[in-house]
Amino acid sequence: MPLQSGSHFHHTVNRDGAHASICNRCYFTVATKSSESELVLPEESHICDSLTAYQVSQYVHQVIAIMDSFAGRTESRAVPQLSRVSA
Repeated sequence: MPLQSGSHFHHTVNRDGAHASICNRCYFTVATKSSESELVLPEESHICDSLTAYQVSQYVHQVIAIMDSFAGRTESRAVPQLSRVSA
């Protein structure tokens, strides 16, 4: 299923038919339920771990830099930065 507009969660259907919700900020699997409608409450109560979200963003930037170096790109890309959010 495609990401809902304005949503911070990606929904997938597992091999067993269960619906999973993955946070697009920290990549944590928020919940796995038998129906998609059951994902609403766990998504509403999810709070990203800011350190994990920051580490993921740093990893993504490193991967992009490596890919660019293999492709021979020298110009820098405009990649959105995630910042630490104090809890």
